[in-house]
Amino acid sequence: MLYYIDRIEGDSAVMDNDSGERTVVSLSLLPEGIRDGSVVRKMPDGTFAADMKAEAERRKAMTERFNRLKNRNKK
Repeated sequence: MLYYIDRIEGDSAVMDNDSGERTVVSLSLLPEGIRDGSVVRKMPDGTFAADMKAEAERRKAMTERFNRLKNRNKK
């Protein structure tokens, strides 16, 4: 399952998944370099691995959505 890092608070990360569930986990379970907006995949051992492909796809979709919203009143 994919999780999206909403924010980092101290030694924890607040994450959401596609089902809208919010989870708070220790940063020690996440890969180094994780930041707000990162996408991680939960592994069988309970840790998380960065999913760079999913993150790039999500950022692209968000940029496209923003641009559509920004430009819809310009027509």
